[in-house]
Amino acid sequence: MKNISVAICDDEEFFRDSLYSLVTACMNENKYTFSIERYTDGEMLLEDVALGDKEYDLFFLDIDMPKMSGMDVAKRLRQKGANGIICFVTSHDRYALDAYKVEALGYVIKPAQYVDVKKLVEKAVIQIFHQYDIKEAEKRFVEINTQQGKSLVDMQNILYIE
Repeated sequence: MKNISVAICDDEEFFRDSLYSLVTACMNENKYTFSIERYTDGEMLLEDVALGDKEYDLFFLDIDMPKMSGMDVAKRLRQKGANGIICFVTSHDRYALDAYKVEALGYVIKPAQYVDVKKLVEKAVIQIFHQYDIKEAEKRFVEINTQQGKSLVDMQNILYIE
């Protein structure tokens, strides 16, 4: 089973730790294999992603942070080609429309409630596994040219190629 990697970015320790506990509970409840990293600001997160040190399947970003807003972090992640699922955590619901500009899955109003986090995590995991299955299928099949045209062949069915 795929390990689901999660990044939580919030400048306030209380909210960061609370969200960590809620996401951990959701993942454990569904018996997912996962890892969670916590960040105090978006610059550190972007640096890890840009260096290629870290690749995340799911991002929880606080929108209102002093150095760089979570919305700006999300835009930069998308510019860098990060395909992870983005969820915003905020005290304000006025950012809902902006969330769609960066293809965010949704957002949670602070203080985060278990039910709200669980809904987002379950939606995110479905998308993560779907993306993973597509990548695995691309590795498993090979396109070959035949007299009838191009065909996809499962590599497990190939005995030899001439």
